[in-house]
This record gives sequence, structure tokens and C-alpha cells, in this order.
Amino acid sequence: MLPKHGWFYFGVAYPVTLLARWVFGLKVVGKKNIPKKGGVVLAYNHRSSLDPVFVLGTAGRKISFLAKIELFRYPQGIIFRHLGLIPVDRSKKKNSDVTDTGAKALRAGTAIALAPEGTRNKTDILKPFKFGAVAMAERANVPVVPIAITGKFIPFFGKLKIEYGDPQMVSKGLESANEQLRKSIENVINKEKTK
Repeated sequence: MLPKHGWFYFGVAYPVTLLARWVFGLKVVGKKNIPKKGGVVLAYNHRSSLDPVFVLGTAGRKISFLAKIELFRYPQGIIFRHLGLIPVDRSKKKNSDVTDTGAKALRAGTAIALAPEGTRNKTDILKPFKFGAVAMAERANVPVVPIAITGKFIPFFGKLKIEYGDPQMVSKGLESANEQLRKSIENVINKEKTK
């Protein structure tokens, strides 16, 4: 079953992104690299808690995230269901369970966004990437689009930028694909530092 995207999704993502364009000077590059339909993994470096909202509001299509199943309890579960989140039971503590859940949604045509670093990182030096993004993409046979978020979260002086890179298929093993994904994002971050 495809995730639901309801009133809260559209009522939050787009207004917040419009505000970010004004407050942080948010600029979007490479949006054409996101497939208009079909499953795709959107992998971004995680600078701020606002990153997911910016991806939601700039991707040009409905985006879903994997979230622990506990978030779906009443009453907050009503909001999370309308955000298009996909519940994952992490109590089993098996990465394959999360990968299977994500791959199933991808095969059904869902776009899933996640941060391979696994946690927020305010520096320009990327942490090692976890394998979830490439593992799900490989299992579902869908591309991964690298997303580099650069700039500073300083109101009116930050000049934030989101750059969507070329879609990448996972065809040479997870290690190689994960490194390629990390390099794609790292190269954009380094390019922006020299400007």
C-alpha cells in the first residue's frame, strides 16, 4: 500500500520552503534529475532538522520517509500518516526488515528520502554513510539521486542551496555504490566551499 500524503504534508512542506527561499535565500539546482514517476531514493547530507522539509518542498513530487512505528500511535499518528511516512518496526533490530519495507514501497512507485549519515552533521566533512539508501535501491532496482545541501542557516545571509545530482543505479555492489553516492555529495560540498 502506498503512503498517504494529506493536508498536513501540503500545508507544511510548501509554506516552509517558500519561507526558506525568502529567509535563507534557498536556491534549488538540478531538480530535473528527479524522475517524475516511479520509485527513487533521494539521499541527502543532513545539516539541519529542516532538511527533510526542504526536500519535501523542492523535489516537485510527493516524497516519503521511513519512520519508527511508535510514531504512528494516536494522537500524533494522525499527523504522521498525513505526512506520507512509512512505518518501520525497528524492534526486530534487523536491517533487512527496514530494507524490505523501503524496497516494497519503492517498487510501488514511491520516492523515499533519507540521510545516509544517519544523524545530523553541521560540518562540511561527511560522516561515513550507512548502506540503507543503496541497499533499498538495489533491492527495488531503482535509482538513487544524491542531494547536496550547502550554505549556512543564517537568516537573510545564509544563501542555502540544494543541488540534486544525476540519478545513479546500484550495479557494482553496495560498497562501490555507497562510496560513489558519498563522493557525489562530497564533490558538490567541496565545490561550493571554493566559491
